[in-house]
Amino acid sequence: MQNNHSDSRSSPCGPSAGRHALAARFLAWDATGSLPRLFLLLGCPLGLLFAFLVAPLQVPDEMAHLYRAYALSGGSCLAPLHLTVPAALSQLQDAFPPNVEAVRSIHFRDYLALLHPPRQGGEVQIANVSANIYNCAPYLLSGAGVAIARLFAQPPIVLFFAARLLNLAFYLALVYVALRIIPAGRLTLFCLALMPMTLHQAASVSADSPAFATAFLFFAYVLYLALDPRLSAVSTRRFATAGALLLFASLCKFNLWFCLLLLLIPAARLGSLQRKLLAIALVCGAILLAAALCQFLNRPNLAAFAAARARDNIFPPQNAAFILHQPLAFAGILLRTWQVKSSMYAIEFVGTLGWLAIDVPDWLVFSWFALLAATALFAAQMRLTLAQRALCALTAIAAFVSVFVLLWTIELRQEHLLADMLGSPAALVPAVQGRYFITLAPPLLLALSGRRMRVRPAIPVAICAAFVLVSAAVALTRVFEAYY
Repeated sequence: MQNNHSDSRSSPCGPSAGRHALAARFLAWDATGSLPRLFLLLGCPLGLLFAFLVAPLQVPDEMAHLYRAYALSGGSCLAPLHLTVPAALSQLQDAFPPNVEAVRSIHFRDYLALLHPPRQGGEVQIANVSANIYNCAPYLLSGAGVAIARLFAQPPIVLFFAARLLNLAFYLALVYVALRIIPAGRLTLFCLALMPMTLHQAASVSADSPAFATAFLFFAYVLYLALDPRLSAVSTRRFATAGALLLFASLCKFNLWFCLLLLLIPAARLGSLQRKLLAIALVCGAILLAAALCQFLNRPNLAAFAAARARDNIFPPQNAAFILHQPLAFAGILLRTWQVKSSMYAIEFVGTLGWLAIDVPDWLVFSWFALLAATALFAAQMRLTLAQRALCALTAIAAFVSVFVLLWTIELRQEHLLADMLGSPAALVPAVQGRYFITLAPPLLLALSGRRMRVRPAIPVAICAAFVLVSAAVALTRVFEAYY
């Protein structure tokens, strides 16, 4: 008896054929080229969740950054020694003190109440000593957000979220451009830019948000000038653009060592070795001149900062002198600090959220380091020479050491310095946090980069995107449980 029912397993139009066609389309997907759009697809909603779920003022020193943005919103690039703000703005910290999760739970109705605060007249003066030593560059976007909210006479809570959202928008835009132009390490940068700690800072009023964005874009643009095979020569305009990006990144967070990355650009693309070295020297000179000018113009705030340090028994000149006169002793202290605190730095690098109070699980920290290493080793897109790797590693290591030098200089108390000079085994560099190394990760990971992927790019891209979603869900769940 003849079977009139066709076998779906052998039919070209059956479910099996459909699955094979879908798999073929997935494997043929230009996943690497789609990473910029995928970044926005993931970064926009995740960034908004971080911006609104992390309780107000719970990113470290966020109130100080908000005051700095408020000063800029009034048109003042140089911060006044004493900032005059509405009393309602200064009282915002009463509602959300540092580590608010240890004080009370937050309810969404609290935000609604803050949208209609009781009318309170009067103004208060704020001495914003620590944030006032920054120039205005990292507050241009958050200051614009505050200015827009002030234009419409919005309450302080709206000013705050406007500052967060403008910082987030700036971050997303710059990283999107970076992912479009970077010729090597695109998947690594994609993952790093969507790491929980990175998004946590990007969606805040902190100066770290524009600092991350500009550092990522500068790194991507230098690699474009140095490695993109479609570019045979680097024009003066393109090199000037790289210099301007580095200048802005340095104004957000000073790091002269990133000038070394300009050496990646082949001399042949700049005309000659002499022209290359002259151009790099001009960029470095411009950065040093800008930094010196900012310090000169900001002398009153720097003096106030030094006075505040002295009241805390911190004397930067003496701390710096210890490094100069006893470099080997300081090197030993740096190594001991790394040995003692490396696990803490690793957790803070991936995700110590809120006011350094909400850690992501250990397995997630380990997984992130494994993922970043894997994308660097197996998804570099092109091979680098040994000299290029060494230059990237040197840049990252030099910048890494400078973080410890800076924090030792401006944070070490005199009584601790005396103990350190006597060789105390407990001597450690204070106040270093893991997130400070996020901008150093791209050159370091590029130094580790290996061969091109031997699998279809769609597979690792899909794995990375899925892991980003999982880690963000874990981090945001912890945030929600801590605050709400």
